[in-house]
Amino acid sequence: MDFMKVLHACQPCTEFREERLTNAQVESIVVAGQSAPVVEELQESFHISAIRSEYAQEYLEIPITDLPEKTRDEIKTGGPVYFIISVKDNQQSPESMFLYAGMIMAHMQMQATSILLGYNFLSEQKTVKLLEAPEQKRRLGIPQDFTPIQILKVGYTEEPVENRTPILSEVFTRIIS
Repeated sequence: MDFMKVLHACQPCTEFREERLTNAQVESIVVAGQSAPVVEELQESFHISAIRSEYAQEYLEIPITDLPEKTRDEIKTGGPVYFIISVKDNQQSPESMFLYAGMIMAHMQMQATSILLGYNFLSEQKTVKLLEAPEQKRRLGIPQDFTPIQILKVGYTEEPVENRTPILSEVFTRIIS
């Protein structure tokens, strides 16, 4: 997909289909996150985990009643993949870490859009906090000295990505020359 089309179509979606992503799709999204422009001295301060929705209950050992209803349905039926972005504890200022984590997530979102997949954020603190327990981190392969801060859900969407109407905000129209 043309880069400008990706930028215009890169918007969260709400409905996902029960269709499994290929390993190649998952890997391309991880590689996109790893390609974000994070300064060299902080590159080892971030960790990306991926878990397919159909394995979430097995791996997370979280009571399913603690999850939002849509997430419970996805776990039961399968479909999207959850990408968990974690940051190393006691690194730099929290603002810097969130900025770089946002860049990582933006790269992953653009890659998902470019391969005609949809995405949405699951950054509600309650959901992210469920992943902080040492046992949860161990099961997901998150190093113990890292804290999950963002979750990106990616999958096939009911809303055709290539047919999205671009949303341009005021930020892009205030050019002073």
